[in-house]
Amino acid sequence: MPLGRLFFVDGEDRSFLFLFTSHFFERYVERLLKSSRQEMGCMVNDVVKYFFLRNHHIMSRKPELEGSIKGLCEDGIFLGDLLSGDTGLVKTYLSRDELKVNQYTEYFEAMMSGIVSDMFMSRNRHTMTDEEEAELSDEHYSTFVWREFLFSRNNPIWNELFVDCLTFRKEHLEEYRKISDMFEIIADNRRNACC
Repeated sequence: MPLGRLFFVDGEDRSFLFLFTSHFFERYVERLLKSSRQEMGCMVNDVVKYFFLRNHHIMSRKPELEGSIKGLCEDGIFLGDLLSGDTGLVKTYLSRDELKVNQYTEYFEAMMSGIVSDMFMSRNRHTMTDEEEAELSDEHYSTFVWREFLFSRNNPIWNELFVDCLTFRKEHLEEYRKISDMFEIIADNRRNACC
């Protein structure tokens, strides 16, 4: 069996090391490209390069199950096992098309947060602090401003992602709002528990 790949990422709470298995890359090809690596006639290294060229924003998220990991990237969600406090074995992949409403809502919120962070950094030339995030103007959360920012960046992957996320939200607006409110309550509870 071919070897997987390592990837280091800054997570919600801490930095994290992801070990991507070859099984993950097989699922990525099947579920995103709707093909198999053998049908495409490519090597595992080609799939790995393709994945990392398309997915520059890889984030870890708090998993629902103890001993598991969850991460997000431009193309979808990945899941696996926690090996230690800061290391996870990435086993499988879900494309955006396969996500349930609650998963897509979490995905949407994380990606839009990524847009806000990128927009802040491009305008201010430094990473946003928690204090600066709390003081952001409503402009940073405007879909019109996001669209303008993303198109000015000329990144077709993020432009597609933005349109897909807005389409999802429009099609599932009521469910999206309920789940988004629930995520906000959970985040507030976690912040209050830490203090």
